[in-house]
Amino acid sequence: MWTLWLACTGAPDSAPADELSFPADSDGCEVQELACDGLDEDCDGQIDEGLLVTFYEDQDGDGYGALETQRCPTGQAGWSLEPGDCDDTDAAVYPGAAELCDELDDDCDGAVDEELDPPWWYVDEDGDGYGDLEQAIQSCLQPEGSSDRSGDCNDQDDQIHPAAFETCGDGRDEDCDGVVDEVSVCCIATTPDVEGYALCTEPLTWAGAQSACAADGFSLVVVDDGAENSWVFELVTWLDSSLWLGLTDAETEGTWLTAAGEPPPWYGWKDSEPNNNTDTNTEGQDCAGLVLSTEAWHDLDCEGELPYLCER
Repeated sequence: MWTLWLACTGAPDSAPADELSFPADSDGCEVQELACDGLDEDCDGQIDEGLLVTFYEDQDGDGYGALETQRCPTGQAGWSLEPGDCDDTDAAVYPGAAELCDELDDDCDGAVDEELDPPWWYVDEDGDGYGDLEQAIQSCLQPEGSSDRSGDCNDQDDQIHPAAFETCGDGRDEDCDGVVDEVSVCCIATTPDVEGYALCTEPLTWAGAQSACAADGFSLVVVDDGAENSWVFELVTWLDSSLWLGLTDAETEGTWLTAAGEPPPWYGWKDSEPNNNTDTNTEGQDCAGLVLSTEAWHDLDCEGELPYLCER
């Protein structure tokens, strides 16, 4: 059996059998660092030189670090070989992360919210949850005093907004639909068949009634046949009042047309009607109504005020 002796200045007087010794100088130091262990094995005043690796402290555990340091490659958590983390306290922020609309540089490229389309916000001065469409702000974060819903037609009154209930008879457009006291809300809904009707008991002039119907997508009722006429007269009886119909000859005397300018499909005039009130030698009876006392149609003064029936 052979014994190998290695030393800086020669072999010692004796050594244990089978012992392998590393080279050392006269001071007993190794000729190089043996391991990354925090010791200066080669006595050159440096520790672990040539064995240290550049790491970056990764406080948020996202795989990217910020603070550079030289340390032994121990695999200890909290360190990364990848640099460039611009916010090492947020694991969602690191090079290559998806850029979010959050007014942060999520991908650490030096730009904030690049190539994104921030949402629109609307100034909501009355705090009712709806903002003014004319005061819009584009921002990733919601500005104070704003809402993501627009359509408020009066941003100084928190009782007026698109989700508010319409209060009938107050002359205000609470629900911001562009219609004041709309007939679909403020009149009585009734449907004898597939058509929709709204019976409005507040008397108006013929033109006022037609405008009120039209503002909500209706028109003054045009009677199609005798059966519908009988049903409308039931409403007249219930109201105990005559009722406007959707016919006028204001454009051409004696030519009765609907508000859409079309001739009606059916007539229910009383005998001697329409007469334009010739028996009193006055003119101006250019609007049709179903009259309670005669159960028939009459031409009436358009400036008079009667309840009315709207239909889709």
